[in-house]
Amino acid sequence: MLRIVLCAWLTLLASLATAEPLLLARDAATPYAIVIAREPLEAEKIAAKELAHFLHEITGADFPIRADDEPATEHEVVLGSTNRLGMDDVPDSLKSDRWEGFTILRRGHRVFIMGNLPRATLYGVYDLVDVELGVRFLTSEATHVPKRPTLEFDVTSRHYGPIIEYRAIWEAALAPAAVRNRMNGIGFQIANARTLGGIRWVGRPVHTFDSFVPVGDYFDEHPEYFSLIDGRRRKHPSQLCLTNADVYRMTMAKIRDWTEGAKDDPYTKYVVSVTPNDHDHHCECEPCSALNRKAGVPVTGALIWFVNRVAREIAAERPNVLVETLAYQQYEQPPQGIELHPNVMIRFAPIGMDFGRRLDDPDSDRNRRALRNLKDWSRISRQQQVRRSPFPFVRCGGPVRLGIRQHQLRGRPREVGQHAAGRRDATAGDVVLLLAARSRPFRRDPAPGTAGGC
Repeated sequence: MLRIVLCAWLTLLASLATAEPLLLARDAATPYAIVIAREPLEAEKIAAKELAHFLHEITGADFPIRADDEPATEHEVVLGSTNRLGMDDVPDSLKSDRWEGFTILRRGHRVFIMGNLPRATLYGVYDLVDVELGVRFLTSEATHVPKRPTLEFDVTSRHYGPIIEYRAIWEAALAPAAVRNRMNGIGFQIANARTLGGIRWVGRPVHTFDSFVPVGDYFDEHPEYFSLIDGRRRKHPSQLCLTNADVYRMTMAKIRDWTEGAKDDPYTKYVVSVTPNDHDHHCECEPCSALNRKAGVPVTGALIWFVNRVAREIAAERPNVLVETLAYQQYEQPPQGIELHPNVMIRFAPIGMDFGRRLDDPDSDRNRRALRNLKDWSRISRQQQVRRSPFPFVRCGGPVRLGIRQHQLRGRPREVGQHAAGRRDATAGDVVLLLAARSRPFRRDPAPGTAGGC
């Protein structure tokens, strides 16, 4: 009872503390310091440096970074868990239950930014300078920073957690801008390792069948490992025969090798890809065909049966590793009568859709078909991600994203993700304009110059 009363009192104090704006700087001078733990984690050190950098860019003032073993003052921005305050001291109403959620808490003239994990504290810093202070991370070379030598602004105690859990883009050179836009997936895993957290692929990230059982190594002696097409085993091009016992055994051996480094830590989620080669020459042997007939689909029944087997075994050994597969081209249609294992993540990649139209555009047969498939996958899977390969990026990203927001994200208690794979000659601006909406998919205040793209 006492704890409930205390939490209610703290919540009331937090709301009352926002009655007057916060004056961080006057005429390019500040009384404020940024405070972190005496022995901070890397993400917290980066968060402090980034906050000091952007506050200086906005105001011209220097914001010193201090350890929490120095005496407390009234003018502090405190990052992460410190002796000033910990997440256990935050009222439940101001906590996010999402993996990368964070809290921004106002206490008098002080501001506290704390995450559920160290990387989330970094996200909280970026969210503050973005939402409250108007900084926009537009490209890897261009950031919009308003100039305000006297910086007075309203900051309300709040919490937030990215709705889309996996957020990524295949463009490693954009790592700084991507992390600032709260990306956490493939393309910049070195940056993720430094900041403790994110989504990490282990092994080859996609089209992995030939990595499990290389056709060049095994076909001559074991053609039964590969696709039976028109009555004969096919070497090139070929998929795996998913009902072959040796194929499963070799696949598991390779996955165990890949996941050896997937240590059990609270900051990182790992994904291993079990995905067909990039063509449609699937196996037509009777056992594989029987699985497809039972599932009422041309090819996906055998694939999901195989992926479920892998997921069950991996979950027992490494529960922190998700098993991902593709809903792509001929595999886009979900099977019937099959429930996916909880550790299976579907990468929905409707490459044949019209990226210039909304996903639910009534005049687009291709998009209506893709939307129907997306809804059907959501009924049988707990975890999904959406891969989009638009050409060019900026002109087509918005309409598709709006449809995905409406039909996949709103109100769904699922872990979902998005990543975009696009032209290598796309400009940095083309790519990064789409990023901010991944961390805040329902945001309605586009950044300056984005024409609503974010």
